[in-house]
Amino acid sequence: MKKITILLSLMLPVLLNAAYKPTLSPVDTVQYLATYKYDYQEDSTSALYKGNAYMCLQIGNRLCRFAARSRITTDSIHVALKNTDSNLRNSSVQKAFVNDFASTYFARYSIFSGLNVKSIDFYEGTYKPYHFYEETCFNWNFVADSDTTIAGYLCKKALTSYRGRNFEAWYTLEIPFSKGPFKFNGLPGLIVKIKDTKEEHVFELSSFKKVNYESLIYTVDYKKSNLPLTEIEADDYFKLKRNIQLERLGIFGNPDIKLDPEKLDEVSQKILRRNNQIDKY
Repeated sequence: MKKITILLSLMLPVLLNAAYKPTLSPVDTVQYLATYKYDYQEDSTSALYKGNAYMCLQIGNRLCRFAARSRITTDSIHVALKNTDSNLRNSSVQKAFVNDFASTYFARYSIFSGLNVKSIDFYEGTYKPYHFYEETCFNWNFVADSDTTIAGYLCKKALTSYRGRNFEAWYTLEIPFSKGPFKFNGLPGLIVKIKDTKEEHVFELSSFKKVNYESLIYTVDYKKSNLPLTEIEADDYFKLKRNIQLERLGIFGNPDIKLDPEKLDEVSQKILRRNNQIDKY
């Protein structure tokens, strides 16, 4: 069985005065850019709480990166200002990072993959030391006589399942890249739209273009950033991720932390209703 290698970081987020200061290295030059709108339902028990983010698939000569558009912008600012005054750099990068962190709760990751291979590395900035695990690739079932037009492209339909959800995908042979949003890949053309059958997570292509200006794909240099890696089973990782979320609630119960009761309740409820990640756990 083919496998996908997933690498996850559970890193303490920038919440107060710390600056976003990883060591970034360019790994490829962007040739094409696909932008997706990502709509998601935060709470599995209520359709009242929804969010969205614009996500980008950078396609290079050898590698691809999928991340929030705001994350890619943050990384570019970080690199562009690396030789400037440290106070200016930290202030600019911190502001961009905090805006990114606040606006894309369900999209705080970067996914890297080889252009012509199905293996991927998955990085997610959350709360603890870095972890990695292996995960099986997608098995697709093709739907006959399903041609339709989405975002101006003639598309065909395929079905798959992933971690407790069933997904419907539409891909186009007009863009011959076997890639798509999030971890989804392995179809004969670019995925234009994909959604779970409950429509709680929906990615749809909003634009695809050839990049005619210099644009680089960056990744974190983990050795220079002094970030350790620990192997963990996939199911254990998702349990850990949920436990970390609940630990945050415990922090608010600390009598040494003074918070307005109404504000405390608001933050606690927000944490509890963010229970509907695309990876069910």
